[in-house]
Amino acid sequence: MLRSEQTSYDDLSYAVESKERETSGSLSPFTYLCAVLIISLLGLIVLYSSSYSAALEKGLPHYWYFIRQAAGGALGLAAGFMLHFAKPGTIRKIWYILLPLSIIALAASCVPGFGDSGFAVISGHRIVSAPSLGLFAMVMLISDVFPEGGRGERTRLLFSSAASAVILILSLASGGFGWFFLSSLSLIVILRVKKVGRLPLLIALLFIIVTAVLAAVLFPSLISPVLSSFLPVDDPALYDQNLFASRDAIAAGGIAGAGLGKGLYKLGSLSSPESMFIFASMSEELGLTGSLALLLLLFFVAVIGVRTTARANRRNDSASAAVATGLTLFLVLRSLFNILYVSAFLPLPGILLPFFSYDPSGEFLSVLAAALLYRFIYMMGRENEKK
Repeated sequence: MLRSEQTSYDDLSYAVESKERETSGSLSPFTYLCAVLIISLLGLIVLYSSSYSAALEKGLPHYWYFIRQAAGGALGLAAGFMLHFAKPGTIRKIWYILLPLSIIALAASCVPGFGDSGFAVISGHRIVSAPSLGLFAMVMLISDVFPEGGRGERTRLLFSSAASAVILILSLASGGFGWFFLSSLSLIVILRVKKVGRLPLLIALLFIIVTAVLAAVLFPSLISPVLSSFLPVDDPALYDQNLFASRDAIAAGGIAGAGLGKGLYKLGSLSSPESMFIFASMSEELGLTGSLALLLLLFFVAVIGVRTTARANRRNDSASAAVATGLTLFLVLRSLFNILYVSAFLPLPGILLPFFSYDPSGEFLSVLAAALLYRFIYMMGRENEKK
């Protein structure tokens, strides 16, 4: 069959014969767009249900958290729309802006008075999740600057490696081991997509291991939140008490849940039902059904992201493949880290649930990342167009 008579539009089987017009492209963008829209709308609904009581207790309007979260998402959508028509090379260049901003935010969040649980703070207000911004910047930096195969211009190699190392170290100091391992795992996967050799990967792994060991030995305060989440639950004096309530809230949801807005644990048992433990609040109200629905939607996003990476590789476009991989990890891996922690399966606290947890700056970055990923899915899906 002629190439012009083929199109890769099925997201699961990847290649299915079709007689559609050559310009029809792929249906991956539509599938992805539906999944992301459902996730983002569900996140806003769950956030309102989990936060209105907390807002009223503080003397704020019941919609206070909801409106600010929606505003952050709207700004991210506007920024993504402006970049939608840009070329891939232009999109990757946003690291020129993101990198200095992320390093400043990360450094500030490590200074007492200017940082709070990984957030850069100004006048007592959380401005941005510094490790999240750093991860976003690192994705764009590695995809645009790091030479394919780890060979080429030495300046580019050294600069991208040094900048990534700085981001990892500052993320560890700012956000703890959760953000450090999340960023490190993302870095290793992106480097693998860039087709680097074994030596650069080995050097990166050694750097990560040595940094983690030194931090655990020299700064015990960084490892204590991990240990308090990891220790057995039969020792309440040492175990993270928030995880008891989180686990009970998930169990109380059962199969169908108590009903949207009818959860009880958000009224005081959960320490931050609108933020870190919003997944537990959602599970109580929507039950196992709602939790599995969210996981299924994240699975679709992951599958489409992997397919986009494969399509970019078929075009010999490793830079676009790295961006697609990095943005997919930015959305999906953060979600999994939070869900596993809240469910008491992964002892790595500090990472909020994208699209759900209250964080206007995080909502901005999540929506922007989703919009940029949509652009790459759209471009890589049009396989029959001339390069």
